[in-house]
Amino acid sequence: MDEVRIANNLPYSFSERRTVNFSDPATLSFQSAEEILRLVKAAVEHFSYAVVITTAELDSPGPQIVYVTPAFCSMTGFTEDEIIGKTPRILQGPNTDRAVLARLRRRLTEGKSHSCELINYRKDRSEYLVQLTIDPVRDPDGRISHWVAVQQDVTERRRAEETLAQAERLAAIGAAMAGLSHESRNALQRIQASLDILAEATASRPDLLEQINQIRLSQDELFQLNEEVRDFAAPVRLNLQTCYVDNIVHDTWTTLAIKREGRIIHFRESSEGIDLQCKVDEFAMRQVFRNILENSLAACQDPAEIEVTFADAAADGEPALSIRIRDNGPGLDEEQRRCIFDEFYTTKPHGTGLGMAIVKRLVGGHGGRVEVGSAYRSGTEIIVTLPRRA
Repeated sequence: MDEVRIANNLPYSFSERRTVNFSDPATLSFQSAEEILRLVKAAVEHFSYAVVITTAELDSPGPQIVYVTPAFCSMTGFTEDEIIGKTPRILQGPNTDRAVLARLRRRLTEGKSHSCELINYRKDRSEYLVQLTIDPVRDPDGRISHWVAVQQDVTERRRAEETLAQAERLAAIGAAMAGLSHESRNALQRIQASLDILAEATASRPDLLEQINQIRLSQDELFQLNEEVRDFAAPVRLNLQTCYVDNIVHDTWTTLAIKREGRIIHFRESSEGIDLQCKVDEFAMRQVFRNILENSLAACQDPAEIEVTFADAAADGEPALSIRIRDNGPGLDEEQRRCIFDEFYTTKPHGTGLGMAIVKRLVGGHGGRVEVGSAYRSGTEIIVTLPRRA
């Protein structure tokens, strides 16, 4: 193309229509070069990806932001006035991968371009996954004067990829469990019948009865594993009704009376006038809270402290209810925090590793989210956020 028409209806208006002929070097005057720069700026500012330009220094406090596009402000929630002069490190937070940052620093120190994915934080401190590419800008002497970063929020894309991968895994598990569940139940029922006969025949032998009881316990564990895998592989089907979530928590705690028997446990609920109604599946939420509370009971030594706090929140910009369940147990290390919602991950000697994975599926089925709270004190905090409307 030999000509580019720069019309006065572009984002940067001009007093008259001009034509720049790139095939004639004589026409590339200072005025036309200035217009080309304005055109480039207008194009960049309408780019769907966020663009950030910073100064070159890498040492603390880091490079300073000198330019951002409107797409960057939309992605992060910061206005241009709020972010200019700040370091991009203002976007980092507790879940930003330090190893990724270290690799990025090494590449930039070498004066090379680098692409990576990072968890960043918006102005409201909500997380998003950003894919970014950083390139050096050099002056006429070849020295790096600035960095330019092109960024894209890939949170939804990654979530869709994970959902698809999860569906494929569940389909494989479900296909295997269709036959396994039936055969396992039959076998467990035959074991139960045989144990009942043995118990009657050895009623006068306490030593043998003790062994039979141990077999029963193992049988119960196998049955629980069978049921949890079957439930995990099954599609999530919810019957949503408007419920008081605090009642669901309280009723779930009541059903754990046998597990609490003989222990010293202080259980507190705090709502402070919060609206506690959400549209949820009551049975599913009982499963969610039971799994979380059972984990707290197993982790805490007496005197155990478990606190449930309700607060207003937001889920994808819609009104939501936050339920924080805290305990005074030993807390989670970094690996446990990272893997707690993974299938078949457990730190219990007899755990199935599906409890918290089921929690994640059920909460996600409601359009909510579940996460581990900040490790600001001893113990573990699990945060469940449920949209008030389905």
